[in-house]
Amino acid sequence: MTRPPGARRWLAIGLVATFLAVAALSFSATVLAPSPWRFLDWAIPYATGFVRRGLLGEIGLSLHDLLGLPINVFVFACHVLAYGVFLRCAHRVLARIDDLGPLLFLVCSPFLFLYPLADVIGGLRKEILLFALVAWLAARFAGGGPADPADPGWANARTRDVALALGALPLLVLSHEMLFLYAGHVLFFACLLPRSTPRLVLFGALFALSVAAFVAAATHSLPAADVPKVAETIAAAATRMPVAPSATEDGAIVWLVCGPEQGIAILRERAMPMIRSLPPVVVLASIAFLPAVLPLSAAARRHAALRSAMRWLGRCVLLSLLATAPLFVVAFDWGRFLYVHSVCVGLQLVCLHGLHAPRIDPADCVLSHRPVRRGAVSLLPLYALGWGIDHTACLVNPGVVLELANLLVGR
Repeated sequence: MTRPPGARRWLAIGLVATFLAVAALSFSATVLAPSPWRFLDWAIPYATGFVRRGLLGEIGLSLHDLLGLPINVFVFACHVLAYGVFLRCAHRVLARIDDLGPLLFLVCSPFLFLYPLADVIGGLRKEILLFALVAWLAARFAGGGPADPADPGWANARTRDVALALGALPLLVLSHEMLFLYAGHVLFFACLLPRSTPRLVLFGALFALSVAAFVAAATHSLPAADVPKVAETIAAAATRMPVAPSATEDGAIVWLVCGPEQGIAILRERAMPMIRSLPPVVVLASIAFLPAVLPLSAAARRHAALRSAMRWLGRCVLLSLLATAPLFVVAFDWGRFLYVHSVCVGLQLVCLHGLHAPRIDPADCVLSHRPVRRGAVSLLPLYALGWGIDHTACLVNPGVVLELANLLVGR
């Protein structure tokens, strides 16, 4: 299946519309009515000393002191910048892929670009920094079209890109220590390059910085006695927040103090509904991911470079899943964890489709036959907007379409 006329334009329109919707959600949650999660999670500063998750809040506080910029405007700018990089870099790769059939459901699913609209709380948390980094790497690797990883010039240029990404990763970890557990999705791009001792030494040294940042952040929680001062500092630097965030209300500051015991206690109450809803999540995810994976798997049997890339993809995804496995035991926002993995894997699959496009046979795509393709396209809007994964409760929940229908019938 080749790209129909105008598909490039509709792809750009869809991504721009998604960006504008995310920007509107962010403006509402940061400037108009600062949210205890989507705003405060980004605004925690080093008001009482070094504390985990405080790097971006400290930068925002410094800009407020120097320029008078309200800290919630800074958070809004962070949201817009992260999603701008994410969507622009992904578009750069997708625009060069002639056959978008295998990626049709993935691109339009809540597992990738519609994630912030399907999970309006998790979609504006700090994992979007990781999405921007992974999307940037995907664009650097495949944004110029198909390439041969064995080409020394291409490999050296991509080595610099991976080195820059690994150099930025400690800053993400200091912004939120849990992003370190998803580092396998960044390391995947390093594994696409030919193995050499200088590369391994360089990447190992840079990754050690992320390990050190994770250890430092994980061992510096916010003392409960410092919560009021942190809340007052944020309120003084923000607009439309006349009083300090309550130290007793559920929000990012309070949970910065909490240990795993509270998360485990809540998980015990919610675990069974979430476990029962996992099979539907797997089915819905398969609709998005299988059409993207099967053509790559078929082509990998014929081409050694793609076969190696697919093996490394499996290993790095497994590494990230194992690293984040403890989160599913001590925390209850499973939907958020699943989304982070799915968005990163989706970007990696898009990258491989762009990088190895000439090696992929359109006949291997389940959507290559015209009747199947037409039926799939007719169902695509319902699949894209009809459901989402909940942040913490029963994982599959109504999406935009059903929510609008409920409003129209007065429910």
